Amino acid sequence: MLSGAVCILESFRRIGVITNSLAVKNEDDAAEYHQWRAMTVNLLVPQVEGKWRPNFDPEPTLKWISKFAGRIRRKLRPWATKNLRLGKEELKTIVSAAVALDLKFKKQIADYRFITFTGGKSHMQYGYQFYESEMENIDEDDTTPKRVELAVAPALERCGSANGFIYSQSFILVKADVSCRRATKNGRSSRAPRTESRQGCTSS
Repeated sequence: MLSGAVCILESFRRIGVITNSLAVKNEDDAAEYHQWRAMTVNLLVPQVEGKWRPNFDPEPTLKWISKFAGRIRRKLRPWATKNLRLGKEELKTIVSAAVALDLKFKKQIADYRFITFTGGKSHMQYGYQFYESEMENIDEDDTTPKRVELAVAPALERCGSANGFIYSQSFILVKADVSCRRATKNGRSSRAPRTESRQGCTSS
């Protein structure tokens, strides 16, 4: 009966762009959508005696987790220093935990997002401005002015209040971990500093 439930859960990711726009332009529609999303996910995956009991066959999702973990292993293979088979189950556990965390967020009325940052262009993955309100520099000895050279972990953002209001406002709950230490060679900078301005964040 609910064989399409997995497709419904996947659709939340696909229509994220639409809801991001609604959150800014139309507060009422945004509130309606997020309430519908939370109610739908809670109906599909209710919590019974402290455990999630999905009302659909979870096998396709479990297969997808294994497939996705295998894809990550293949991406990591060129940089591996040990046999990747040793961490196969650990990687699968990490992906499973990420899926569970995403599901937990989807069950809330507020909109939770993991976000990354770029510079003036979408492909600018380093050399952009450091913002203390949204980022945490893991290199404590680094001096100002700071520019991000490596994004280590995304930020966690919440749009809307817990009871489903004010979706036009967002709050950084956990700052992004970044490194502002410039890679050097022979004591000299490996590349010239960039001057591009900050671009908005993108949800993941």
